[in-house]
Amino acid sequence: MSFGIDSGPPAKETEERRMKKISTLALLTLCAGQCYAIDASVRDSEIVFIDRGSDSISVSVSGPDGFNASYAFDGGFAALQTSQINQGKDGSYYFDAVSVTVIGQEYAEASNGREAGMRNLVDSETSSGHFRIRGGSLVQSVEEKIREATQ
Repeated sequence: MSFGIDSGPPAKETEERRMKKISTLALLTLCAGQCYAIDASVRDSEIVFIDRGSDSISVSVSGPDGFNASYAFDGGFAALQTSQINQGKDGSYYFDAVSVTVIGQEYAEASNGREAGMRNLVDSETSSGHFRIRGGSLVQSVEEKIREATQ
């Protein structure tokens, strides 16, 4: 006695789809051994972001008086001068940085209103933190100076 509908043998996976899966897994495995985390460090008059091998870094900064700005950099190095951040106004600021590395491409079928075509496969790393500007310079707390000295 059977209570289900017999739909026959499972549909064959196309060779193209199988190859896409294999290439995606191979790229992700390769990236796992080569991707680096984004490193953010505060210096006297700039904040530096480094992610070796990344294709781009985007940094969002928020601060006093409703300040919000986004900065985009090509490659794996980004530096923001205090003068670029809210005209160097004193206050506490927060940042979110995202580095993006293109690790390959895959063919995606049309779905959800998107056209079929090649799409980038990417790996991303994030870093967030805070800093203070006083008198046009970046100021670190004693705890941050100790942490940086012991790294």
